[in-house]
Amino acid sequence: MRRTGIKSSVTLRKYLDNLTLFGLIARHQPKRNKANNYTFDRGKMQEIIRMNRGKRQRISQSIKAGIRQKKLSQEINKGKVVTINPKVR
Repeated sequence: MRRTGIKSSVTLRKYLDNLTLFGLIARHQPKRNKANNYTFDRGKMQEIIRMNRGKRQRISQSIKAGIRQKKLSQEINKGKVVTINPKVR
């Protein structure tokens, strides 16, 4: 960080985030509590972007499924839905 004149790691992360937003660099964290991998290669960047989008879509779908399940169980408990099977889905 001496070479760039950046004094804090917070500033460095901010600059790396800005480069990521502009599409000049791609960042990937392979495992939890491991160091991030940075790349400038276009092919590798596209692969990382696809992995991140897939990961975010899976997380979003699981959250939405949980919300639907919660709403359904609330409606069943209120008595607004007639149960065909005695068990809750």
